[in-house]
Amino acid sequence: PTLWSEMTWDRAILFNTQSEPEYCLNKNPPRPLEAIIGFSAEEHPVVMQLGGSDAAMLARAAKIAEQRGYDEINLNCGCPAATRGRARNNYGARLMFDPPLVAEC
Repeated sequence: PTLWSEMTWDRAILFNTQSEPEYCLNKNPPRPLEAIIGFSAEEHPVVMQLGGSDAAMLARAAKIAEQRGYDEINLNCGCPAATRGRARNNYGARLMFDPPLVAEC
């Protein structure tokens, strides 16, 4: 069996990785990556499911996940995304409205 992570925002990884430029923009106390994307060796194979829509940020977050031992990286294109209000973001199922963006990511 394969273990899939819950959807993890690309920004959650980048804002909590000290070597990334977003780290200094984090307004909250940084969280250890182990708490965000950690897993044990017994759980392999493990798939990281990333959420986001910025190809460059997704690529950097995917690289970090790969370096931490994930066996596969997956772009979330199925979770419902808010379409109104402050929580409106282009991720999950909303990406399906923009196939060229999905291809870029």
